[in-house]
Amino acid sequence: MKQPIKNRIKKNISENLIDKKPKKKPTLNQPIKKSVNFFVKKNFKLFKSQDGFDVKTSGVEEMFIQYLDKLKLQYVRQFKLSGFYYDFAIVKDGELVCLVEIDGDYYHANPKLYPKDGFLYPNQIKQKNRDKVKNNVASMNGYILLRFWENDIKNDKKMIMETLKKRVGL
Repeated sequence: MKQPIKNRIKKNISENLIDKKPKKKPTLNQPIKKSVNFFVKKNFKLFKSQDGFDVKTSGVEEMFIQYLDKLKLQYVRQFKLSGFYYDFAIVKDGELVCLVEIDGDYYHANPKLYPKDGFLYPNQIKQKNRDKVKNNVASMNGYILLRFWENDIKNDKKMIMETLKKRVGL
């Protein structure tokens, strides 16, 4: 006599979930082998962060670095504060003057491209909320946070330079 269909389905599912051959756990002397595939875009460069981790930087950040170098400003990349990394910390006379975030037009939903009442993707909403938290963290720690849009860095060098000069006191 055949089993009812519910029991047969349950049995098949449970048999598939159970691994017939137990996997060997690595011992202390046996290294764990992992293969990782990743792509490196040509417009990204790697550098070491404050914590010694490899961090990639975008072409827009490289443009911003050129502006900082032109103004002869000292800066720290990927500055860590209360568990968050900020793109740049600008230093003058050994004191941290301000923090800088470079906001990509898509991921941070530049209002010039994505109106406030328009549709946003879930990752954009998540990033905007995270940006608010980072703003609050910087403020609560007594730092001014400057945010620059990707579009402005690419197309309005004068405004970026003037804002930096004014903030740093050059």
